[in-house]
Amino acid sequence: MARIVVKFDRSEHLAQLTLDDAEAIHLLVSVPEERRSKCWWIVLRDGIPVAGDDGGRGVTLLTELRLTWRIGHAL
Repeated sequence: MARIVVKFDRSEHLAQLTLDDAEAIHLLVSVPEERRSKCWWIVLRDGIPVAGDDGGRGVTLLTELRLTWRIGHAL
């Protein structure tokens, strides 16, 4: 789902990073290393990392994009 949503990110508000990327390591510093590779993550504007493995986390991702935020809030 994350890859699909990133394609809709026309304003480039999201960055799709690999877990070994220096910026990803910095953003996920509060997440134990063994949890990082278990799922995809979104780091909110306030710096809080949200795991994409729990139900509804895709909705969190949708609310971050201008094109899909209404859908995300509706869900």
